Amino acid sequence: MTGRLDAEPTRLLTEDVARLRRAAAEDDIGAFRDGDMSFLRHVCEAVGNAAMIRLWRMIESSMWALHVLGDPRYAGSWGAMAEHHADLLDVLRHGDPDTAGPMFADHAAGEVARYLPDRSGPAPGPGR
Repeated sequence: MTGRLDAEPTRLLTEDVARLRRAAAEDDIGAFRDGDMSFLRHVCEAVGNAAMIRLWRMIESSMWALHVLGDPRYAGSWGAMAEHHADLLDVLRHGDPDTAGPMFADHAAGEVARYLPDRSGPAPGPGR
């Protein structure tokens, strides 16, 4: 992706962030994971690279098997993670690859603690 996001990807990603915020507020891990997967899919589509879209389609089903946020031992804040997605959207909107690249690489590696705006929210309860 070069430059700033077009209007349609911006709209879709903004809706995804709203879904993540709503799911976090409602303590709904299923809806949060749906929103997260939708966000990632829309980022891949926004790139406009056919190979990236094919790669996403190949790995998407495997991504559902990851349970980082669904793990009952996860002690992070869903609200903070939703805001992290808003920050990711902001760097995409500004079209700064030097900032976006490392942020998305860290996001993909699960190393997002330094980006989280608020770690004080309630942790999910057991069985989520």
